[in-house]
Amino acid sequence: MKSVSILDIARKTGLSRNTVAKALRFDPSVSYDTRMKTLRTAYDMNYPKLSEDALKEIGILPERGEKNFLILISKDGSEFWDRIVMGISDELRKNHGYCQLSFIAKEDEEQLVVPGNIAMDGLSGIICLYVFSNPYIEKIISLEKPLIFLDTPVQRAGVSPVDAMVVDGVHSVYHLTMELVRNNRKKIGFIGNIHYCQSIYERYEGFCRAMQEAGLPIEEKFCMTANVEDNYYDPKKLCERIEEFSGLPDAFVCANDLTALGVYRYCQKHHLSIPDDIALTGFDNIKESKIISPRISTANIANYQLGRRLVQQMLWRLDNPDMPKELVHISAQTVIRASSGK
Repeated sequence: MKSVSILDIARKTGLSRNTVAKALRFDPSVSYDTRMKTLRTAYDMNYPKLSEDALKEIGILPERGEKNFLILISKDGSEFWDRIVMGISDELRKNHGYCQLSFIAKEDEEQLVVPGNIAMDGLSGIICLYVFSNPYIEKIISLEKPLIFLDTPVQRAGVSPVDAMVVDGVHSVYHLTMELVRNNRKKIGFIGNIHYCQSIYERYEGFCRAMQEAGLPIEEKFCMTANVEDNYYDPKKLCERIEEFSGLPDAFVCANDLTALGVYRYCQKHHLSIPDDIALTGFDNIKESKIISPRISTANIANYQLGRRLVQQMLWRLDNPDMPKELVHISAQTVIRASSGK
């Protein structure tokens, strides 16, 4: 029987031969989902050159003594998380470990239902990639497994301390806001649920610091910071909220690119020019922010490196269980584009 080739896998998956080859050698330019699809297909087709690392990645060949970690993520997660998960997986592999993904549905979070494999013997730790509610976080903490969180609810006073990483928003949003000021924007609004998570709260801090330093008032009528269920991600609801304004600001600083895209659609609907009528900034540097016109000024997060850093912090915690819990800030890089009026 003819041996299975890379070309055979490419035909089966619908991917290019080059993409399959990159996925098989764990090239970081290939997304996590594409990598896993390729590896699983190669295994199912009995590809003879599948490495031990590949078998470990898809859970076929865990070795005795290897560290096993569980990644908790929302069932509503987006492609934003792909490279974070890839960074986690790659860094674990380098340190003789592997991970499993567990998706948490909203109803499970509300009913405090945790995945059954959390209780499995030999689980080395849990990495949470979602801002779960305080009761759900307390439920996870009560399981007494080593934990690290990417972001947390705002100001967790009175609840158990945890190890967490937060992408710095104070400095990057400060610089994005000052860019608007330099472009002669004086009436500037902020959009983001500052009650949802620590990172958005800190982005609002950065906005406030810039406005104060520029000697500009923060006009509450142009700000949306309330604790709304959709977190200002729903473009239709966001348009309806902006339509209730009595007048518009010169610019909006948005807590993330999804919200900025909602403002972008509002401007399209009402035939407003960006940045001439309304300037705009976001945060996260998602794919859509780079392909619309004008492109959105934002803050870039090194997602792959962030995933690796989460693992490094977790491994440090395993070696230092008695050290105080830590909140670690990871820097973001401002990316100035046309939407802010450059």
